[in-house]
Amino acid sequence: MRAVAFVALFSSACAVLTNLGDLKGDAGATDAAIDVGGDASTDVIVIDAVSDVVSETSVDAGPCVATPLIGSNDLSPLTNDYISQGALDVIRFTSQGGGVARCAWLYVQAIDPQVSSVFVAAYDMDGLGNPSNRVATASLSAPPKVGWNSATLDAPLKLDAGQALWIGAVSPTGNLPVLDTNQCSAANSVREQQPVTVPPAKFVQTATFPACDMGIYLGP
Repeated sequence: MRAVAFVALFSSACAVLTNLGDLKGDAGATDAAIDVGGDASTDVIVIDAVSDVVSETSVDAGPCVATPLIGSNDLSPLTNDYISQGALDVIRFTSQGGGVARCAWLYVQAIDPQVSSVFVAAYDMDGLGNPSNRVATASLSAPPKVGWNSATLDAPLKLDAGQALWIGAVSPTGNLPVLDTNQCSAANSVREQQPVTVPPAKFVQTATFPACDMGIYLGP
């Protein structure tokens, strides 16, 4: 799928360059550079809302903007930790101003060669404030790089000011090195479901840990 898109993009770029080349002989004509803005099409993983069927699709969402709408990009209070292989760990965050989220961001603090795929997922809450139904997911490029990694969500997610979501990540293969802190309240401490290979449609808690404020967020 990506190869086909690349051929089409390359052919279009060549056609434009050919036209520019025809103009170079004109008085005042200058060399031109074409900025294609990275991949026009980004491969993501779409998970059916009522099942755990995973399929690959292409979402033309443009570049991700590194601005948190919900979650945290403040790494200063965080320390090294990891999410165990096959464990989906989610943390409760609250949206400050609202907006439309189109991308997921995750900070990875080290490289584990066993990590071949990473999913980020967001869940709404049940009546008791626990993670419940999956509302968005994204698949990061693998292996992830050290630093911030981003990917488009399976669909844009509208957020209201003050809305709370549980956001987290899972790696089906290998431990996922992340940043978090143990200075947490019981209400927003990590909730975990395992074993999983992809974020399930319905979150079923199997454990909880005194960690929170992971370097993870959803943005435009």
